[in-house]
Amino acid sequence: MLKAGETVPMHDEKDALLVCVTKCQVRLTRSDGSKGDVHMEAGGTRWIFAGRRSESNVGAQPVELLFIEMKAPPGSTNEV
Repeated sequence: MLKAGETVPMHDEKDALLVCVTKCQVRLTRSDGSKGDVHMEAGGTRWIFAGRRSESNVGAQPVELLFIEMKAPPGSTNEV
């Protein structure tokens, strides 16, 4: 859950499926400074590619979301 205005610090993420449990108004900021906004109703899904980023709740209400990260195949060196 992200409270209104809350930001998660910059971190590394794997490829993931984003699932909005409640209405989502989230800004993804990548390490190069580029930004992308995700605005979806509850139940909405979106594929998010691996990379270094932070997430911010830009809405007025708390959001509940799931990041379902993909597992690397056994023996793979594909770490983020």
